[in-house]
Amino acid sequence: MQDYVEQRDGGYYIAGTRIALDSIVLAFKDGESPETILRSFPMAGPVVRVYGTVIFYLENKKKVEAYLKDQERLWAEVKTKETELPDALSGAAPRGLGACSPQASLKLRHRTRLRLMIRVRPQANT
Repeated sequence: MQDYVEQRDGGYYIAGTRIALDSIVLAFKDGESPETILRSFPMAGPVVRVYGTVIFYLENKKKVEAYLKDQERLWAEVKTKETELPDALSGAAPRGLGACSPQASLKLRHRTRLRLMIRVRPQANT
């Protein structure tokens, strides 16, 4: 059986992509079908890989839920260290996630979290 999820750099990712397992699992838990998830994350395709990721989650629910809880803790820590953009850079962008649809809010949250995690994650010595 093909592996659809891989663990690297302290996180879980869709195999062969930079898409975090969190993105797929949270969308699935919000009731999105694998086909809808694929429309939101086209690089996660083909659709069989999204189904495989969902199966990985369902078969390893306890481990994945613990991982997601830890990710939420890390996100909370990063948010406390986050600084506001200067007014000159903020432009007409909506303040906060309340101005977005729930799906846009989820995508924005994950994109922002990934960017912040990339900045704060210690680099591996290679």
